[in-house]
Amino acid sequence: MRPKLLSTKLAVNLLPAVGVSIIAAAIQLFPQSLQHIVRYDRAAIAEGEFWRIITGHLAHLGWNHLVMNVAGLWLVTYVFAPAGKPWLWTTGMLATAMLTSAGLYFFNPQLSFYVGLSGVLHGIIVIGALRWIQEGDWMGLLVLVIVAAKIGWEQTFGALPLSQQMAGGPVAVDAHLCGALGGLVIALWSLFRCERETS
Repeated sequence: MRPKLLSTKLAVNLLPAVGVSIIAAAIQLFPQSLQHIVRYDRAAIAEGEFWRIITGHLAHLGWNHLVMNVAGLWLVTYVFAPAGKPWLWTTGMLATAMLTSAGLYFFNPQLSFYVGLSGVLHGIIVIGALRWIQEGDWMGLLVLVIVAAKIGWEQTFGALPLSQQMAGGPVAVDAHLCGALGGLVIALWSLFRCERETS
């Protein structure tokens, strides 16, 4: 289901994005020393600081990185929100954050630090595209092809041109792969859950 410009359902579905945006902006206002306490830090997680699995996605390299990620979150949420309920987007954000962190932790041990929402964004796009396909809107398939091509480029050649300059630092392309795979897991779980409820 494509979004209408304004609707009550759309406004409600945007609430998770509003919450994430406010928290991320608040973290960006922290002193650098406090921002380091919430970022994804492999060594700290290994020592039991498990909150970083979630909070690392809410910290950013700087205001440019934050604005770019929050704008992406709002755009993606606006486009795909009508295809799901608030619980799906809230669960999707939390789950893709955890799955992205887990993927980085277990399969990219050389990555010491990570911040940003890009992994979560890739996951939400995959969830939304698969929901479109489930509803019979094959535009979702085109979205999946574009995401797969982007990730394929990044895994082969590295970050897209200018993305590092826009983010203000190195781009962890493996986070995009992990986020997309996490989104696939959540979308399949959601589909299975819906089928069980209707059977």
